[in-house]
Amino acid sequence: MSKITLPAGQITDVSDHARDQGGALLARQPIFSRNKKLMGYELLCRSTDMNLTNAQATADVMVNAFSEVSLRNIVGDNFCFINFSADLLHVLLPFTNKRVVIEILEFTTVDDELINTIELLKAKGYQIALDDFEISAESIKLLPYADIIKLDVLNLGREKATQHFKKLSQLDGVKLLAEKVEDDDSYRHYHDLGFDYFQGYFFARPDLVSGKRIKENKQILLRLMGMVTNPDVDVEDVETTLALDPVLSFKILRIVNSAGLGLNNKVDSIRHALTILGLDRLRSWVMLLSLANLSDKTSALSIKALEAAKFCQLIAERTVGKEEAQRFFSLGLFSLLDAFLDSSMKKILPSMSLATDLEDALLDRKGGMGNLLNLVECCQEGRWEEIEASWLEQSEGLNIESLMEYLLLSQQWAEETMALLGDV
Repeated sequence: MSKITLPAGQITDVSDHARDQGGALLARQPIFSRNKKLMGYELLCRSTDMNLTNAQATADVMVNAFSEVSLRNIVGDNFCFINFSADLLHVLLPFTNKRVVIEILEFTTVDDELINTIELLKAKGYQIALDDFEISAESIKLLPYADIIKLDVLNLGREKATQHFKKLSQLDGVKLLAEKVEDDDSYRHYHDLGFDYFQGYFFARPDLVSGKRIKENKQILLRLMGMVTNPDVDVEDVETTLALDPVLSFKILRIVNSAGLGLNNKVDSIRHALTILGLDRLRSWVMLLSLANLSDKTSALSIKALEAAKFCQLIAERTVGKEEAQRFFSLGLFSLLDAFLDSSMKKILPSMSLATDLEDALLDRKGGMGNLLNLVECCQEGRWEEIEASWLEQSEGLNIESLMEYLLLSQQWAEETMALLGDV
């Protein structure tokens, strides 16, 4: 039997915007079906911190897979398997049930709380895999909820693995996966025995997904953490706080637009993102971001981005109306993403799945949004002579004096906002 290989064109470095920076965000190991078809990947933590808890390792994988890199770039249209310990299963999972298989770690304590949680996950349509499964009085309590059972055939040994297979293959609707298949002889044995899926060094070692972790503003993340834990929190307050950090906003938009949420339409404003996510799912993502121990960027750059965002919003309220102004806030906020992420807009924007007009404005200053952003940048940089009189004539009530007033208001708002964050 020939060795199974990945489809042609498969890449290892899927974080193109950060390729030059090096580093591994996570690893993925392919899983194949009996007919040698790629059906999914297990996503593995590759943090350099050897002291991570199981929860932190899972958080690290999910934050990187959903916000640092596009999930579709990592797994394509296939399933992704993610390990979960009990402490993370007891919160709302921040992704849909369409693409993610939840792997219950082998050392997880089986109690009534875990069973209740798994029952809820099953009711919501999630697939459950039992990792490194061994038959015991405790572990068999999980069998009624399993969709996939993974047997570590290397650790079990051929005799014991075969015994496990014969007993577990009698379960209706359960697929059996042989993991740590290391050579052709083992593959032949377990394939002939009847296993449904295969994973191991014989097929492929885990390959690294390279990239540079993007840092959020720690103070804003802390404030947001406090807000979302309040059941009576005002959604507008959450929106306002989230909008204060371009990188955090970037990650939330990328998460919402990721394949993991299965949306058909692009989301390109924070308000729309919050509507899609909902507070419960946002709360889960904020917790995961905090677990992943992310830090901040310089306050001077944050102030400049906030100033641009507010400036764009104020002009938009006058020229296109308040309903559209929130998109223009995002326009200004994201105008400095290249500085925050130490990369180019050409590398950053494809991963965000923004609407065409917003992307064109950020990339090439095209269209109405591009003209407005160019106007804001001229004002911020004192290039008043470059402001086109014809543009101002078409914008009701706008003139150099009103632009100067908006600029001062935006500067004051940005500075006061950052000063307030210093009290967190």
